[in-house]
Amino acid sequence: MDSCSIGGNFAENAGGPQAVKYGITRHYVTGIEAVLPSGEIITYGGKLVKNVTGYDLLHILLGSEGTLAIVTKIIVKLIPLPKHRIDLLVPFPSFQDAADTVMKIFQSRITPSVLEFMDKAGVKSCEAFLGKELPFSDAEAQLIVGLDGNSEELLEAECEIIGELCLEAGADDVLVADTQFAKDSLWEARRELLETLKAISEQVEVEDVVVPRAKIPEMIRATVEISEESGIPIVNWGHAGDGNIHVAIMKKDISDEKWEAELEGVIEKVFQKAIELGGSITGEHGIGYLKRKQMPMAVGQTELELMRRIKAAFDPDGILNPGKIV
Repeated sequence: MDSCSIGGNFAENAGGPQAVKYGITRHYVTGIEAVLPSGEIITYGGKLVKNVTGYDLLHILLGSEGTLAIVTKIIVKLIPLPKHRIDLLVPFPSFQDAADTVMKIFQSRITPSVLEFMDKAGVKSCEAFLGKELPFSDAEAQLIVGLDGNSEELLEAECEIIGELCLEAGADDVLVADTQFAKDSLWEARRELLETLKAISEQVEVEDVVVPRAKIPEMIRATVEISEESGIPIVNWGHAGDGNIHVAIMKKDISDEKWEAELEGVIEKVFQKAIELGGSITGEHGIGYLKRKQMPMAVGQTELELMRRIKAAFDPDGILNPGKIV
């Protein structure tokens, strides 16, 4: 969040913790200007709410990771910032309880702005790295629930409803953060998690598989089994609200020989399980170079060939970000 840019968001069709309520980049871009590899300048869209004039060139370029054109202008719509926000930190004795609660929250017809999860291994790693005790660090799973809106009274009512739902679903407690200091403390482990893992392991491979929300516990169980079978540590966290799981595969004390021999197999097992559960191999990080070999696992040959034809139509000489995606 400290280094992202509008151009980077466009290139990856990026999402984030608040995508569950507010959507991702594609929901906000209404127009672009771009330069093709030939030097020709194209424009599509503008300050428009509706536009179905021909093929949607904007959304072909959106998320194309710089492989089709160089985007030089991006027009985005803005929405008002909500006046009020409350965050909840909720510990659970199991991932199943946490996942069941996610479904119950949506069934209550309340849409949180944020619905994140972390596993015990991740929180414990942050606790050791930061050198201080973190809330509910012994819980098997934690949910971070963010609520926002313009009516403080309505927000407090929704907060109470969700708090009751969590406790009825087996939550150990509900910590309410309604001041900036409390919110910063609540989010500390989530925001420091990736840097923590990088500090305790010389190499960290972070995948971002996506599955239907109801399948999150099954996906988590699978990564635990893969970790136990391989002997390679795995930590999970991510966006419970949209089924996007960050799977951090860590080298730690693993020998170079074992890491190099087994890493690709571990990654493919994680991807294969996500696909079996009706998901895919990336929710927001994109394909780039590293996931290109696994594209056929998630996308059919006909679809891949269409992507290759699109690439050839925009960039026949293959000069833009060569070797990425297809």
